[in-house]
Amino acid sequence: MDLRESKVRKYFELRLGKVDEMFEKVLATDLELLRRRALELGLVPKEVAAKPVQLMIPDHFLEEDIKYRLDEFKGGSNLRYSQAAITTLFYDQARLYYHQCNLDIMSGVVYDDVAGEFTFKDVVTVETFLSYGAEDDPNHVRLDVELQLSNGSELLLTLRRHPLTEDYERVPLLTEEETQFLRLLKGFVRK
Repeated sequence: MDLRESKVRKYFELRLGKVDEMFEKVLATDLELLRRRALELGLVPKEVAAKPVQLMIPDHFLEEDIKYRLDEFKGGSNLRYSQAAITTLFYDQARLYYHQCNLDIMSGVVYDDVAGEFTFKDVVTVETFLSYGAEDDPNHVRLDVELQLSNGSELLLTLRRHPLTEDYERVPLLTEEETQFLRLLKGFVRK
């Protein structure tokens, strides 16, 4: 086990704590690496590359169980997890470029890169799904956006997949970030 994995495992030993600067630096480094991978695999033009949107959700893809930790800070909290699905989005007035992958935050290893792009004029339908404990995912609240394209293909973006606990607050329905993303996306599609 290397030093990074040792430190990250120690971080996840507590399920509740204060923001840990070491972990935040590790995560920021990983997200920057994924931004660069998205640019390279998606051949994203430099003029579009400046301000990506990155979405991170827990995603169980390894044999080991996901470890969770809630970091509290003044005015809020962050839910952190050891395995994640990361979606990186770049856009301009006409196109959306996307990159999705799985990240083992313990080791920093990236799995299953997928990159693509489409024009907003090709989006036929935008559907938003919010489910609490669905039959196929009974222990999670999920927020998915499905884009149906004119060629018949579909793109599913999962914006939220959080553990469903007894004290999970169902209000508000959308976080500020989710609302901003949906407004942005639907604004481009409606033009």
